[in-house]
Amino acid sequence: MSGAMMRFAGVSLSHDPKNLKLTKKKKLSSKRLLSGRQTLETSEQIIGVSGRGELCGKSCMEDLYKLLRLSKSCEADVLSMPYLGAIRAVLTDISLAGEPRADYIAVDFVFERAPDTAHPEIMCAPVYEVTNSGENLWDIAYRFGKDINELVRINTHIRHIENIAQGERVRLY
Repeated sequence: MSGAMMRFAGVSLSHDPKNLKLTKKKKLSSKRLLSGRQTLETSEQIIGVSGRGELCGKSCMEDLYKLLRLSKSCEADVLSMPYLGAIRAVLTDISLAGEPRADYIAVDFVFERAPDTAHPEIMCAPVYEVTNSGENLWDIAYRFGKDINELVRINTHIRHIENIAQGERVRLY
């Protein structure tokens, strides 16, 4: 996952999180086939993410303060994780994991899945134009209720799905 980042509320953890732990819940659902028979299917859903991450660069202290405010407010936002997708989550705990420096802060974090809510953006046009530098395809997939693999397949012009340039157009269908 070199070069990939975990993002929450516009803040990037600059390197792959260390000691990443996913808490999953199995979901059992039934499906009726055309023949009238019923089958059972199981799926897993991520309900929690914890680990250690790094905030790097000139804005790392500002990013830490933003995460601390979000943790105290229990405000939900998109948590995107390379190769795992995106979930709507709440940052329930964040703490320093060592002595902070001016351009580097290590943090331990805990996220919990937030209750699903309706996304009015889903009823939009078939193309989305990236307005914020640094947006990624996982965030966009989650925001519009699309499968990340499908967006990758239909957007072959996007070279770096983890950091899409401002003004880039993303096909949604």
